[in-house]
Amino acid sequence: MIRVSKVLLSVYVCLTVGALAAQTQKKSETLGPNASLPETLHWLKTHIPYGYVVPTSKGRHVLQRRAIGHVQTKGCTLTYEITIETREPGSELDQQLWRIDLKGLNPRTIRVEPASGDRAARIVFSSFDPRDPDVLSKMEPGKSFVAPIVPNKTIWHSDRVGVQRVRNGEGFVIWGSFPVRDEVKGQEIAAALTHVVGLCQ
Repeated sequence: MIRVSKVLLSVYVCLTVGALAAQTQKKSETLGPNASLPETLHWLKTHIPYGYVVPTSKGRHVLQRRAIGHVQTKGCTLTYEITIETREPGSELDQQLWRIDLKGLNPRTIRVEPASGDRAARIVFSSFDPRDPDVLSKMEPGKSFVAPIVPNKTIWHSDRVGVQRVRNGEGFVIWGSFPVRDEVKGQEIAAALTHVVGLCQ
């Protein structure tokens, strides 16, 4: 009986380790250059979520947990949530909701910024296109061009602290970002994001 139990335990351990290894390998797979839209969106949903803990600027003994999660896709719309939780009595959760119309992003603006201080490496993107006909029509040869950039309906975000909406913290914006584990992972996600924008356009 003991021998049978040991055999069953060994089989269980082997199956568990094999399953975990398969999951790790599946998650670490690099997206192929010919990936379809559903494949690319699924890859992004799997690889974008990330969380990390850093000390706050007001006190190195006080920690903040920053995370991106609840990544969802519907057609060519990507939504995600960024939360900042300060591990201190009386602190409220900072919650940022983002909704991105992927076909409206300018793929030339998608880039990875390295970590700086307490800020993790991040993906930055924008919907602004200096070659847009409306922008070009306002430019005069030989003259500098200065004009307010009006956000289109590509990137929307809402910012709340606790249950309170931040003043002027909801609406369409010209650019957005989200944290990544490191620059290497960031380059993979940036490439996938650029690829999916091309598929949506």
